[in-house]
Amino acid sequence: MKFLDYRVSVTRDSDTGQLVAQIPSLGIADYGKDLADALSNLDEMLRFHLESLQKEGKRIPKERHTKEGFYLRRKASRSCRLNPYGRVK
Repeated sequence: MKFLDYRVSVTRDSDTGQLVAQIPSLGIADYGKDLADALSNLDEMLRFHLESLQKEGKRIPKERHTKEGFYLRRKASRSCRLNPYGRVK
């Protein structure tokens, strides 16, 4: 079984005070009232993003653990095409 791990960065929005969780390598982000909420929302966004790429026949970017930090993990479907260079093809 393959897993996809993506590094997450978290910041606080100075206007709303909410936490913003993002996956820089994919260019996606979501927010929440606390860390658990922000990560849960980002995980749902990640699932949607990866499914959309797969439906469009694009390669799923794969990120390497090169930096310390938090990572979200998703199970890769059997039919997804992984791109080891982190770019969508």
